[in-house]
Amino acid sequence: MIDEGKISGAALDVFSEEPPKNNNLFNVENLILTPHLGASTSEAQENVAIQIAQQISDYLNNDVIVNSINVSPISIEEAPKLRPFVDLSLKLGKFGGQIIEDTISKINITFKGEIATLNTRPLIANVVAGIFSNRMESVNLINAESIAKQKNIEVISSYQSETSIHTSEIHVNISTVKEDFNYAGIIFANSSRIISIMNMRIEGEISSNMLYVSNNDKPGFIGSLGTLLGNKKINIANFNLGRTGKGEAVSLLELDQFLNEAVINDLQKLNNVKKVKALKF
Repeated sequence: MIDEGKISGAALDVFSEEPPKNNNLFNVENLILTPHLGASTSEAQENVAIQIAQQISDYLNNDVIVNSINVSPISIEEAPKLRPFVDLSLKLGKFGGQIIEDTISKINITFKGEIATLNTRPLIANVVAGIFSNRMESVNLINAESIAKQKNIEVISSYQSETSIHTSEIHVNISTVKEDFNYAGIIFANSSRIISIMNMRIEGEISSNMLYVSNNDKPGFIGSLGTLLGNKKINIANFNLGRTGKGEAVSLLELDQFLNEAVINDLQKLNNVKKVKALKF
């Protein structure tokens, strides 16, 4: 019809087969052809490839996430502010996940101070992923919250504009049938630090190998703990203590090596010990 001049011009959208193998229409004058998707053109394919490479580069180099369907986006403006808290949130999750033994029913995450005004969705996912990482290998930033939902674990986030001391704080409370375990962390001097455990003030950098001890606050306990580790040739890099003043205390030790099960068993036999956990980050 176009060849005969009965139709002066036409436009056709979508081919029955893409990419089309029959190109008889390609040479017809006054005919415009468009594929099902603009991305089906060779030019678009090249542009998409460049765009994907750029987005992967932005994520690996700058923690920027755009056009993701299963992860909360992080803009190029947000990335510098969020970057240190991404590390902190994951380590806080791993901290609680290695200490809690019972089935988790609820995870409550509170953002205090300046961080409460930022995009906290990736931080929430990181905390949850960190908690589960001690129990399963396949958990990550993408599927952590979905796994929590499947396990009927409630994940609650809340925000406070003010803090008592620090500019920004992340508080975590993990609930089980038997207990509530709460703790908090901050970024200080570009390092992730614990600032409280079970409402006891304590400050310690989260390092590669750590020891967590919960105990009755009795005279001589710290001495017996240090003596045992010394006899095992285990060096204490830093020792951080928190206490309620009402008979309870926690110790958080940075060690030069990870403790094996035999040492943990010996530590559990010390007088006044309530819980001992070797932590790895």
